[in-house]
Amino acid sequence: MEKVEWNTALSTGIEIMDKQHKIFIELCDNLDQSVSNSEAKMEIMADLKCLEFYAKIHFATEKKLMGEKKYPEKEGHMKLHKYFMDEIETIKKKIEAGEKGETFAKKIKEKMTDWFIIHINKTDRKLGKFINSLK
Repeated sequence: MEKVEWNTALSTGIEIMDKQHKIFIELCDNLDQSVSNSEAKMEIMADLKCLEFYAKIHFATEKKLMGEKKYPEKEGHMKLHKYFMDEIETIKKKIEAGEKGETFAKKIKEKMTDWFIIHINKTDRKLGKFINSLK
């Protein structure tokens, strides 16, 4: 599967968010590669748990920023974060059940990496623009 990398087109203009997005995308890509390369279930689960752990950190950072800046679209943004975390739980169950293969790899990429890139472009960049307008 093609490697996904952070690029300046994904910049929100908020340094902490951009730094975290770079790491987040790398973790998503690690998971994509593990599943695509048919790594052992234990390795895939380890990559997924790293992604889950980092997602919690990243989403907490954004939640704090939105609260501090009184972001008017905070609730909707937080619902999208919850959706992502729910998808992680669904994928965990499928991995535990032994699901694998190319179709599953594509589904994980769609549910994790592609979703996150779209989230940055549509939602996080909007948040960044709002925060930057307050300066």
